[in-house]
Amino acid sequence: MNKVLEEFGLDVDYQIYSYGTNVFELYERMFDQGREELEALSLIGVLKEREVDPKKRELLDTDFSDILLVFDFEGESENRFSLERLEEMLGYFSESTDEGKLYINYPMVEACKHFSDLPDTGYLSRCVASSAIKSYKQLVGTDSRFQSYARDFCRPALDALILLTVAKSLRLCGDELDLADLASSCGRVDHDEIFRRQKVLYREQACLTVLGTCLMFVCDYGAGLIDFDAAVELAGIDGWPDS
Repeated sequence: MNKVLEEFGLDVDYQIYSYGTNVFELYERMFDQGREELEALSLIGVLKEREVDPKKRELLDTDFSDILLVFDFEGESENRFSLERLEEMLGYFSESTDEGKLYINYPMVEACKHFSDLPDTGYLSRCVASSAIKSYKQLVGTDSRFQSYARDFCRPALDALILLTVAKSLRLCGDELDLADLASSCGRVDHDEIFRRQKVLYREQACLTVLGTCLMFVCDYGAGLIDFDAAVELAGIDGWPDS
């Protein structure tokens, strides 16, 4: 995330706070007591209550205009895993200027670099079996050209990776990428619908579509940040099949 912020010139506007554990631990802290208790809580308050580092507590005293939460899907490699909990959290953390917007990576953040090369038409159908989630990091280490975020997440490749992620998200949800108006396409990505489709795949086919959704926060910040003309050519999207 630091590298993405740097490449798009957003590193002066955003600061990253590492929660240091997974989304289900956060769920237990915020949601286990029911909706009435939840209404009395705030995400920042929950983080401050848990934090012992004075410098990090000072960071949490900042006035934030937007909050982005980036977590992994995890799967049953986490013993507290629950599709219902994830769905509830997506519904609650839906707006960055309110309590925050949740980005779930499927199956984990390494999906952001699970591209064999550019162009990579195989990315359209790239999935991971639920039984392989525990070894997914090793799989990406073998399959991907993008091994180092610091070295490989540079423009214009990063623009292409984001555009591929948007295109695959729309395809997953039964929508199409509008090459004539890519900014509009970015705005149509529905993270709740992505989750619903992934839930069906996970339950019925024991797999997930590989998708690093946190890359798309750049689109939510401002689709104009992305050089779409260069991205379309580099990503090879013009040559993608219609279905």
